[in-house]
Amino acid sequence: MVEWKHPFLEQRPYIRPSLNQARIVDLPGVHLPWDVRGKTGYQLLSSHFWRQRILAAFPELAASPDVFRAFDRYLADGVGRALLIGEEYGRSLGYLLLMLKRGDAVNRVVRPDWQAVHWQFWREITTIWLGGGLMAGHLGQLTAATAQAVLHRHHFPEMTVSCAPYAAALPLMGVARAAPAAAAAMLVFDFGQTSLKRAVAVYDAGQLLALHPLPAWPAACTHMEAYNNVEIARHTAVSLLQVMAQSWQEAVRAGWQLSPHMAASIACYLVNGHPALPWDMGCYGRLQLLTPHLPTYLAAQVSELVGSPLKLQLFHDGTAAALTYAAAGKTGALGKTAVLTLGTAIGNGFPPAATTLRPIHADFQLVK
Repeated sequence: MVEWKHPFLEQRPYIRPSLNQARIVDLPGVHLPWDVRGKTGYQLLSSHFWRQRILAAFPELAASPDVFRAFDRYLADGVGRALLIGEEYGRSLGYLLLMLKRGDAVNRVVRPDWQAVHWQFWREITTIWLGGGLMAGHLGQLTAATAQAVLHRHHFPEMTVSCAPYAAALPLMGVARAAPAAAAAMLVFDFGQTSLKRAVAVYDAGQLLALHPLPAWPAACTHMEAYNNVEIARHTAVSLLQVMAQSWQEAVRAGWQLSPHMAASIACYLVNGHPALPWDMGCYGRLQLLTPHLPTYLAAQVSELVGSPLKLQLFHDGTAAALTYAAAGKTGALGKTAVLTLGTAIGNGFPPAATTLRPIHADFQLVK
């Protein structure tokens, strides 16, 4: 198991690093746009609200099977209104990061679970990598540049904000680095709230050489509300078991020599692979109703389905994305880096020391 420390995980009870509920009440001395003031990170940056903003400007995209991809084509074509809206998204991220860096009292008071050490942690962050589905196209570069400009304009010139290569695949890349040293190929998953992504990770001389994606499955997260309901939890668990079992069978039929270890990211805060918050009854948090240790439970169930003993490591999705940027030793810029994933919601993680992680090969490929 990969372990490291940062101020959130060191605290007990568990302190959520979530930026979805982080609210920009005010930034004294800064002229905040009306559509930013008082909003949470989720209201500013989640795909739900972002889709509404796009359709308000381009109602014709409502008929598109993928609104975000269609909008990205507008960005690629240099459509003026689209570029302005894309800059608004980046500006919103910039103000959210500015709020975290400044740590003004007016914003601290609405985040009472965070202590001074948590705000100081963000104060020391100097490097931001952006990933997630929304950052996979032209919006990623535009968002990064605009957010960085906001930070530089408001007295944080040391900050760099960059869009990660393979932005949408960061959680898969991150968990793929957790493979055992002897693995030649391993199944990896990204259990999001919209889709269940999956891939075969391939290694050469112990290094992560490639990801071969398999078609994604829809997530069983129709019940997004916090329901303390065992049957809903069981339905969600069955969907995860089915995708893991079918992926194993598909990969074996295709001739992959798979490691018996699998690794997955999941949109849920975890401690030792299990939901961290007893009251978390969201899509994946409520899986704790089924078992005292989620990866052990899922591994045992999927082993029965495929007729072979398997093991499973689970990582919080933001943490999984951050594993992509982990390097040997935790010194210098490594301890000052945050990775944000922007999609259904905001994920965030912090790169650990990579003492037990597979290096990423210089010729890494995401095979299309």
